[in-house]
Amino acid sequence: MADIELLSTLPDPPLPTDAEDVFDAKAGATLTAQQKMVNVDINGKLVPQINSATAQITVDKNAAAASALTATQQAAIASGAGGAAAAQVALATAAANNAAASATAAESAPGSIGNLALMHAVALSF
Repeated sequence: MADIELLSTLPDPPLPTDAEDVFDAKAGATLTAQQKMVNVDINGKLVPQINSATAQITVDKNAAAASALTATQQAAIASGAGGAAAAQVALATAAANNAAASATAAESAPGSIGNLALMHAVALSF
């Protein structure tokens, strides 16, 4: 976005204490500068630049709002994924604990392979 141009300064205004010819010259220069300021500088340049800047600000505001919405949605997805991952970890931990308990129970069950291996190890030690 381009910078908004500054307005030109006005010449010194005529004063009641000025001599008549100085007063007339200053009055003419001041009125001409005011006419240029309003018609060219303000209406021709400044107002279109302000309108352009305002339109760009609106575009930027809408883009920022869309980015914020996307970020909020992505955060919700990430949060949900984090929650789902934590739930999967809890399920995997429970399954591992159940498997370990089942293995222990199978080894101690009468006639199990684990029990036979234990008896074989004891028999070999004699």
